[in-house]
Amino acid sequence: MRQKEFSINHHGDKLDSSVVDEIRLIVESIDRTSPGRSYRNSIITELVKVGWSGKVPIHFDSKSSIDGIKRNIGVAVQVGNHRSGMLSIFNLEYLFRIGKISSAILITQTFEQAVHRNSLGNPGVRTDGNYMNFQKLVPDLELYSTFLECPIRVIAIDR
Repeated sequence: MRQKEFSINHHGDKLDSSVVDEIRLIVESIDRTSPGRSYRNSIITELVKVGWSGKVPIHFDSKSSIDGIKRNIGVAVQVGNHRSGMLSIFNLEYLFRIGKISSAILITQTFEQAVHRNSLGNPGVRTDGNYMNFQKLVPDLELYSTFLECPIRVIAIDR
């Protein structure tokens, strides 16, 4: 299995294991060499194929959204800019606090996969291109867990 996982705020609550397994299979099957937005879009397309709702605005008056809801679990796919991707954490938290979701899954990538993706468009480059990745995200989530309440499972695509 080419992925890593991390969870916060589960306190004995468990995500529906069939939903988590479904996402693991999707993450395992996607083309890791897709460039740019097609990489993210390929993940979202596969989620919708197995019954995820697709884009869900967090409020009728907001342009912010997550990538889907299924069985009261929110999902967000973040493989772009790290700081911009952090907004998804707060979108998931907001939907949790208003009772629209009971937990969440955030799909991202490992540092190694981010470096690989960055090198596709920039041959020879050995940096993550400031893409969101597991190794940057986990310390942030640990820090934010002092005020985040939403149970979040991070599933990261590895090379």
